[in-house]
Amino acid sequence: MGGLGSGGSNRRWRGAAEGYRRLSANTMQQRGVFQEGWSGRWGWSAGDETTSWIWVYGGPDEIRLNFNFRQGGDDWKAVDQTVILTRVAKPFGNSQPYFFCPQCGRRALHLYGSQPRFLCRTCSALTHASSRERSSDRALRQARKIRRRLGAESGFDYPAFRPKHMRQATYDQLYERLQVKEAESWDDALRLLQRFQKSEQRISRRRGKTASRGRGRAAFW
Repeated sequence: MGGLGSGGSNRRWRGAAEGYRRLSANTMQQRGVFQEGWSGRWGWSAGDETTSWIWVYGGPDEIRLNFNFRQGGDDWKAVDQTVILTRVAKPFGNSQPYFFCPQCGRRALHLYGSQPRFLCRTCSALTHASSRERSSDRALRQARKIRRRLGAESGFDYPAFRPKHMRQATYDQLYERLQVKEAESWDDALRLLQRFQKSEQRISRRRGKTASRGRGRAAFW
């Protein structure tokens, strides 16, 4: 049986959701986990290497999770968890699967393995990494996303031409948004540099005053 573990934290928010193992209701449905009699390993990987896995017993109404868990440097503990499923009908047929969070009972598309049980993001005390970004980081990430869509290289110095398959109006809208986001990122970086320079100047002035006061004092051995 595979193992899950994480460094403990006493803060209200443990960390970013992207840093923990996640169960996706959509992915599990696509792979047939919610069919009667399904069972097998469910793993997570980094590149080509499987980093951890759990054993899952599937079903249309509930799934069972078997795994080992430890918090920080504590001993490994065996966990047997049952997660109830529900479905919501879509307007044009089929249905959307959800987990019922074992702690709060709310519907959730994802459950996270940051604690001894897989819980929703709120009960796991996790935030999204994007909520911790600086405004310049967020603008730069959005600019890079637009550049990828335009097939352009990342970086302010590289041009972003219109792809052959893209309408001119769509390109104009994306290019205008790209210029806005790159300008936001650049302006925030300049403000940060100016604050850093002002801080360095204040430190230099304080050091100068301290040195001038020290020259008039007698030295004792």
